[in-house]
Amino acid sequence: MNCPSCSKKINPKTIRCPYCKALLVSKEKFSSVVKKRKEKSLEREKKDFIKSGRNTLLIVGGLNIIPLFIYLSQGDDLSAIIQGTIAGIFLGLGLLATKAPYAALLSGVIVYLLVIALSALADPESIVKGIFFKIIVIYYLFKGMLAANKFKKKYKNKDILDAA
Repeated sequence: MNCPSCSKKINPKTIRCPYCKALLVSKEKFSSVVKKRKEKSLEREKKDFIKSGRNTLLIVGGLNIIPLFIYLSQGDDLSAIIQGTIAGIFLGLGLLATKAPYAALLSGVIVYLLVIALSALADPESIVKGIFFKIIVIYYLFKGMLAANKFKKKYKNKDILDAA
């Protein structure tokens, strides 16, 4: 297709000539196309916000499944049940994050810090064990929570915490 104004070859889906900037569709159609593109961009941005927080929770849940199998192979049933419960909580929060990302991530941070505190009460040396892993997990949980909070403010998203 050629531009009717400057006669240069252009893509048929173009709404404005990249060379002479001539509008190739009606102003109504142009406004409609621009609005649709903005809506698609906003939807993609919303999905990315939710996806990052959800993935953080699912990864933490998945990583907590590894010790579950170790405890099962060692015959330590109580530790396996506890570890399975922790993994299940994080996986459940990961699923909840699609509907209420801020509430899910805030709950994830609280649960993770509570698990660390309870482990420290049972075995004070557990604070030092895996400290780098714990710091990384806490960092990503907080990062996801901040992204979810930004999402809430930017899109006026109603979260479970807003119901109260």
